Amino acid sequence: MPKPTTKSVIFIRARCKPNTGWTTTALFRRLLLIALAGLLTLLLTAAAIAGTTDTPVQPFYSRNQNPFVQIFGLPAAEPGRVTQTGDLPGRLVISTANSLSFSTAGNEEIVLDGETYRTTGVFRYGLNNSFEIGLDIPYVSHTTATFDGFIDNWHHFFNLPEGQRPNRANKLLEYRYRVNGLDRFLLNNSTSGLGDIMFSAGYQLPTGSSPDRAAALRTYLKLPTGDAEKLSGSGAADLGISIFGQESSNALNIFGGGGLLLTGKGRVLADRRQPLVGFASLGAGWAIWEWLDLKIQFDGHTPFYESDLDELGKGSIQLNMGGALHFYKNWTLTINVAEDIMVNTAPDVVFYLELQTTF
Repeated sequence: MPKPTTKSVIFIRARCKPNTGWTTTALFRRLLLIALAGLLTLLLTAAAIAGTTDTPVQPFYSRNQNPFVQIFGLPAAEPGRVTQTGDLPGRLVISTANSLSFSTAGNEEIVLDGETYRTTGVFRYGLNNSFEIGLDIPYVSHTTATFDGFIDNWHHFFNLPEGQRPNRANKLLEYRYRVNGLDRFLLNNSTSGLGDIMFSAGYQLPTGSSPDRAAALRTYLKLPTGDAEKLSGSGAADLGISIFGQESSNALNIFGGGGLLLTGKGRVLADRRQPLVGFASLGAGWAIWEWLDLKIQFDGHTPFYESDLDELGKGSIQLNMGGALHFYKNWTLTINVAEDIMVNTAPDVVFYLELQTTF
C-alpha cells in the first residue's frame, strides 16, 4: 500500500466492499432505466394536463451547500423582475448535498464527509410595481451520507473519477476542522433545526422601454436564528446587496447578476471569517414548450474564510443543470443537479427539488 501523501488525513479508513461483484452496478442500471422511464411518463403526463402559464424562465434557487459556507446569508440568484403588485409566489425548495473531501495544508486539516439536507420556504410579495419584500425560512439537517453508494455506482457506471471516495467508508458523518492537531470544530452526530431566516427587499430598476429587459436591486438581512453548534446558522447577522437582470429573446431567457455580502462575526471559525464576500450567477433558460423549461446556471463566490485549504479559503463555482415543468394553474416543479466545477470548494453533488405556486 502506498504511503499517505501530505494531503492525506491521518485517520483515513479503509472502504469495506461487499462480495457482490458487479451485482450492485447491474441493479443500479436497472433502477436508472426505471427512473428514466418514470421521468418520460411524468413529461408525457405534464404535456397532457398542462395549462397556460405566465411564469417566465427563472433562475435556479441554488446556493453553495458546503457545510461551513451554507451557514452564511449567501443569496440565491433572483429574477430581473420584482413580484407583481399583490402577488404572493411561494416556493418549497428541498436540497440534498453529499460532501466528501479531506485534506491538509500547513497546520490546517479538514474533513467534510456527510450529507446536508436543507428545506427552505421562499416567499415574495409585490407591494406595487416597483417594490417587493421577501422571506426565506430554512430548516437544516446534517446526517450520515446515505447517498454514498448511489454516487459510487454513478461513477462506476459512467467511468468517472472517484477522487477520494475509495479512501473512506460509506455512511459516515464527520465535519471537522483542526489546527495544529487540535479540533477547532467537530460535528459527528446527526443534527437538525431551524436555520438562519433571511429577509429581503427588491426595487425594480429602470431599463428603458423594452419589455424583454429587466433589472432589480435587492437587499438582504440574515438573522442568527439557527444554531452555530449544529451548523444550522453562523451565530451572527449578515447583510447583502445585489443587482440581477434578465433579457428575453423568443424562447431564450438569459439571466445573471451579482453582489456583495457583509458577514457578521459569528461563532463558527470566527477568527478566519472573511468580512466581505462577492457573489455572482449567470444562466440561460429555454422555453422548449409551454409546459417545459430547460436551464443551465453557473453560481460563484469569493472565499468565506482565510485559509490555505481549498474547502475554506478558495473561491467556488458550481454548475446547475435541470428544468422546470409548468402545471395547471401556475404550479411549477423544478428539478436540478449542482456539481462543483472548482473541486472541494462545494459538495460533490447537490440534488434540488422545488415546488412553486402563486397564492
